Amino acid sequence: MEKQYGELTTVMRDAWMREATEANYLGLGSALMLDGKPAEAYELLKESLEKFAYEPETGNVSLSTDAALWLIVAARATGDDVLASDLIGKAGVQVSNVVEQRFYVLREQSSWAAYYALAGQRIRALYTLQQAAEQGFAIPGSIETPFFNSLKNNPDFQAILEQVRDNQAAMRNKVMAWDNLLPG
Repeated sequence: MEKQYGELTTVMRDAWMREATEANYLGLGSALMLDGKPAEAYELLKESLEKFAYEPETGNVSLSTDAALWLIVAARATGDDVLASDLIGKAGVQVSNVVEQRFYVLREQSSWAAYYALAGQRIRALYTLQQAAEQGFAIPGSIETPFFNSLKNNPDFQAILEQVRDNQAAMRNKVMAWDNLLPG
């Protein structure tokens, strides 16, 4: 029986087959998670961890924030709570190392919120998301991920998500207005 995959997983698998970069591992791993294939995502993301992030001479792990967060979700989904707990500790350090520019500050807040949600700190996660939304964070897809499953039914989370969607719509309207100002 052939496995069924969604369109995003198929596209990311093709990219990964062409070139097994760290970004393509992350893309395919996250697509597999969203496709309901946590065991496959877990194995792939662990392979990425070993291939790109583990420094045998120091024992340190250097993994992108998104990769760490997706691997935490995959590890939990497959029952590897030891790896999940270890990565939660490491992700907290990595989230703080994001470049300090306006977009990245807002993106960093959403990464911190994901970290807090995964660590079971729901109030801090909601507070951090609310701050980002109030400052104009406009990427609803960033918070419509498994990182925030523990908050999905919370009315405050739903209100924040709505505000982020409104921010995105306002940003689109600004871009459309700019388009109308261009000649031709």
